[in-house]
Amino acid sequence: MALTWMRRALLLGVAGLVAAGCAAPVVAGRWQVVDSPNAGLEVRGDGTFQGEIGPTGGPRVRLNGTWVASGADVTFTPAATPQASAPIPLVGKVDGDTMTLTATVPGAGSLTLTLKRRSG
Repeated sequence: MALTWMRRALLLGVAGLVAAGCAAPVVAGRWQVVDSPNAGLEVRGDGTFQGEIGPTGGPRVRLNGTWVASGADVTFTPAATPQASAPIPLVGKVDGDTMTLTATVPGAGSLTLTLKRRSG
């Protein structure tokens, strides 16, 4: 009987460690575009974001909108503007302190950004 109790305790402990290791990453925080130190996103825990993206020395685009996450997958949906009535979402993954986002522009290809967490 004691052996059965010990097996159960061991299985519960292993299950707890596996569940802790599978927790969804934290998306909210300040993220900086790796190759453009003045570009990045401020991602809020209430499902909104704002920021600027663009290459170093090139034009940057101001964005604000909403985001959702499912596990490590994340989607940022910019708000519509007079210049962009149907903004293109940024879709990607969060892996620890690194987030990779891709925007696919019909007829023009895709842009991939790598961001690093500046603060949580």
